Amino acid sequence: MPSIDAGNRKRHWARTRNLAFAVVAVWGVAAILVPLAATAVGVFPFLDTPFGSIVWAQGSLFAAVVLIWSVNLRQDRIDDVTGVGD
Repeated sequence: MPSIDAGNRKRHWARTRNLAFAVVAVWGVAAILVPLAATAVGVFPFLDTPFGSIVWAQGSLFAAVVLIWSVNLRQDRIDDVTGVGD
């Protein structure tokens, strides 16, 4: 890890902390909205399974993948701006 000054270290930590809070908030909203949407469409059968359970499983997985990808991209930008990146 390259040596950075105290100002950049503080800025890096503040941005990383804010990103972590945003991730928790987005995941919390997704954890509430995806099951609600699943119950709305759960009345349709699909392959002998309620369609809502399929929406719930696949929607949660999709939300997790998109969230992880976007956090990785944002954290890489934060690292580059503050001088911690590769």
